[in-house]
Amino acid sequence: MSTVPVKLIKAKNDKHVQHIDGYFCAATIWHLEELVSMLGPNEVCFISQDDKASVPIGLTAANNQSPLLMHVEYRVSLPDHDWVVASGHKLISSVYAGIQIQSNGLGNREAVGYSGPTYIAIRSGKHSSSTAFSHALDFERLLNFKEFEVITRSGIDHVVKPIFIFTFDGGPDENSRYQKVIRVAIHHFLR
Repeated sequence: MSTVPVKLIKAKNDKHVQHIDGYFCAATIWHLEELVSMLGPNEVCFISQDDKASVPIGLTAANNQSPLLMHVEYRVSLPDHDWVVASGHKLISSVYAGIQIQSNGLGNREAVGYSGPTYIAIRSGKHSSSTAFSHALDFERLLNFKEFEVITRSGIDHVVKPIFIFTFDGGPDENSRYQKVIRVAIHHFLR
């Protein structure tokens, strides 16, 4: 037996799936940012919403993935989401990021920043799931958080802003083409 030097590398989860509408979606976001910068922070509430990953409870990392990878003339690439299939309980996190809008942006996309407050709702995957109604409850909470007041309300009397824009990845619990999501949006509009 002889000892051989081995270079160890860490697996990266940066393998993003290309989608045919990727450039269209990016352009839509850019145009929304231009519109938001023209309307200003007193008129628009801009929130990015995403269900990032489920966190397994009771599973050790060694059961999920080997702690070491050997470099053998190829690079290890993983999908950009780390959904773990667990036989037991999972935690599902829904992330809401308030997007800061600077005053007097006047069509400049750089006036829209991503350094606002963040809220993470954590649900039990066994007893509760991520649905249009659970996102509606999260939104109701956001409206009452002091940290999100600058994002969701304006004026001296702190009324809810007239324009709300949400960006999301298009899951069935968030996508506006589904009837339950439309019903929830109508409820919020009327309220």
